[in-house]
Amino acid sequence: MTADRLYHAALRAELTRRLDVRWREVDQRTGAAEIDGLHDRDLLRAFSKRRAQVLAQQQEWGHAGIAAGKAAALATRKPKDHAEPEASFYARVASGLAEHGIGPFSSSSGSQARACSWEGVKLPLALADLGLIDEYEFLVQPILAGHGPTLFAGLSERLELRLVGRQEFRSGAVALRYQPGRVTA
Repeated sequence: MTADRLYHAALRAELTRRLDVRWREVDQRTGAAEIDGLHDRDLLRAFSKRRAQVLAQQQEWGHAGIAAGKAAALATRKPKDHAEPEASFYARVASGLAEHGIGPFSSSSGSQARACSWEGVKLPLALADLGLIDEYEFLVQPILAGHGPTLFAGLSERLELRLVGRQEFRSGAVALRYQPGRVTA
């Protein structure tokens, strides 16, 4: 296994640990994978500043292809700045999402709302704390596992939810849709 494939695997593991994201299938040619739930190419390009740097370097050199992309990635790689506080990082991401119509800003501005779906618990917690979730959907399965993560554990403020829809399935599962109401103490 080459170093770049190990890097991609380590990066996926760290993002999964920190944000509890899920991944689409790993590309066998490159060893990379996209976050599951993010299928909008325009949105991916908007948040992929690194890809733009690599493509610009390839264009400057006049080279294309996977090998040229790897060389350009190495040539343009800068040390990471780990000084940014986590809250600042999430606020910056939220601002970028809002620019693309994702978040509560989309519904109040009259533009078409866009949806994101996550199976994990850490990223939705951060977005909820920033007030960026305008609808929650929970799928309740008729199974008691006796273990697992607690949804929204650590939420900074209590949030009342208003039921806006429900769908029952033959399996006994129920999909419940809620919109946030007011914050309570």
